[in-house]
Amino acid sequence: MNTLKCSVCSFDNFILDYKCINCGTIIREKVTSINLGDLLKDLLFNVDFAIKRVLYAEHKTYLFVILLVSAMKFTILTLINISFIDLDSHFQSSIFVTSIFVFWCFYFLIISFLFGKFFQFITRIKLKFKTTLTLILFPLAYFSISIFLFFPVELMLFGKYLFSNNPSIFEINFSKALAIIILESVVLFYSLFLLFKSLVFILHKNLLSFLLMAIIFICIISGNKIFQIIIGIN
Repeated sequence: MNTLKCSVCSFDNFILDYKCINCGTIIREKVTSINLGDLLKDLLFNVDFAIKRVLYAEHKTYLFVILLVSAMKFTILTLINISFIDLDSHFQSSIFVTSIFVFWCFYFLIISFLFGKFFQFITRIKLKFKTTLTLILFPLAYFSISIFLFFPVELMLFGKYLFSNNPSIFEINFSKALAIIILESVVLFYSLFLLFKSLVFILHKNLLSFLLMAIIFICIISGNKIFQIIIGIN
């Protein structure tokens, strides 16, 4: 566990504590809120500072927005993943698309809650639910926001066949499809790196942080399969 030593009583406090548990002395800077533009810039050029600001912030500004954008991103990925379904009967149904979006909103909330409990079990550290949700969603910020850049380009390149395997996007234009996949993968891996760095900031243990990052990643990518099971797609 990463700690902050109190300058008055030398007590070791949890890294996210604002005041010393032992004597009540303020032990770190107070961060009221964060600016999304500055945060996105710092997540590229000053990662450790950005992570500290996000986790220290009393008001997790834009957390709800990032939740919605993340749900949008994974809704599109789910539609692509289940692209073998007939487009006319399912994809064009706004109810079907909305159901996927709502699923992802609740899914992120549920895995954040469960991860918080699991985190407490293995580390004996109790995190607030909002902190756990922040820990999972903010590292995904770039991957989620990339929807506004990549998705329009993908639609222009592949049209409705983006959601079809007949033909696949690789059959339409292999080089452009490969380029899109590589770009999406780079942003995803950078998001996983940010998640790893956030866990290291809290735990100060690389191996445990890597294992927890892997667990979160597996839980997230399992969402597609869980949704398919819920709606009865084999």
